[in-house]
Amino acid sequence: MSRLTRILATIGPASAELAPELVMAGADCIRVNLSHGDAAWHREASSRALSAGAALLLDLPGPKIRLGNFDGVRSLVRHNTVVLRPESLAQEDELPLPKDIFAGLRVGNVVAMVDGRVRCHVLEVDSDRAVLEIRRSGEVRGRQGVSLPGADLALPSFTDADAQGCALARELKPHWVAISFVCSPDDVERVRSEVPSETRLIAKIETVRAMDRLDEIAAAADALMIARGDLGAELDLPEVPAAQHQIVQAARRVGKPVVLATQVFESMHEHAVPTRAEVSDAAHGVAAGMDAVMLSGESAVGAYPIAAVETLARVLSAAEEASFEAVAHAPTSPQVASVLVAARDHAWIGLGPGAVQLAGPLAAARTGKHILVRAARLAGRGLMRGVHRSVDPPSVLAGRLGLDPAQGLEVEIDGNGRMMLMDRRFDA
Repeated sequence: MSRLTRILATIGPASAELAPELVMAGADCIRVNLSHGDAAWHREASSRALSAGAALLLDLPGPKIRLGNFDGVRSLVRHNTVVLRPESLAQEDELPLPKDIFAGLRVGNVVAMVDGRVRCHVLEVDSDRAVLEIRRSGEVRGRQGVSLPGADLALPSFTDADAQGCALARELKPHWVAISFVCSPDDVERVRSEVPSETRLIAKIETVRAMDRLDEIAAAADALMIARGDLGAELDLPEVPAAQHQIVQAARRVGKPVVLATQVFESMHEHAVPTRAEVSDAAHGVAAGMDAVMLSGESAVGAYPIAAVETLARVLSAAEEASFEAVAHAPTSPQVASVLVAARDHAWIGLGPGAVQLAGPLAAARTGKHILVRAARLAGRGLMRGVHRSVDPPSVLAGRLGLDPAQGLEVEIDGNGRMMLMDRRFDA
């Protein structure tokens, strides 16, 4: 595969039986969002992904706040008010929330819904009722996410739903598990203790608290995800691009892949083609150093799941073709050296006593005691199926690492020139 930037596609009601078609369209990894559906659906969707030959990502719910279930769509109009109630007490014209949320609400708190597209302020609150003034209009549906930036909430970092998701991971042994609402490296280590050792962990960066401990979280996780939905609900909109850049740089400093997520092709929920702005956003993600791009509702509940994947694959390939000369961004950490060398088709990288020749755009960056061989421009993304192939001679890699030269690879070289095969990242 010539495209280096990987595509993660969420499977859902619109694509329940389309896993093979999603893979054919360009999806490298299928995401099963454990926040939606029951255990039977999660197992069925995961089996479909694995049968289709894709890598599998299980996304843990985490302590995410969601509206309770209700039928239809509620329109919230600016300057009007809306009442929040515990789910067991909510009337037809009120919005249901978990009861334990109310104790942490204060007058003046922001309540953001639907990834921040609907924004309200708390006018009144007591133990089982909150009155909100609507500051930004929009429509809400049952089970959509709610963000409460600045609220003092005593929510557990590892929930019962997370425990159930980890049990499923032990059963299915997915390639990846994503951790929602990570706040510290301890959150990563807790999940690591609950899943198979071969399963890699993606820390989703979606809170201000995570941004405050970004480098620590990056060091603990195997990859980072820029979860722009919830993160954008916590931050002012002008702050989101800077936060995105900070997350990429944090991943670069420790040689970890980074995933761009949320509203990538948002318009393709209803339209057959994305907007020009969305296309530009995805393409600029390539130039900014994203190793993978994730589709959420576009492929899960949108009207054009296959077209969304196909279009994203074309956009990413074109962006890579246009910017191949842009080598991976030089990290700023003093522990990491500048990128050593990269070429479009071939690269020679001196390693210990000799050099290894690999096909494809490569770069090497020094991380601590090791040299990590990784894709140029998008560090880590070339560590997947069919990207890097041994060409001169195959026995170098096959002999030292015991791998199939046709497979993607990540290589670490220690101070003595010894080479070690690492993980396959987003590929099966």
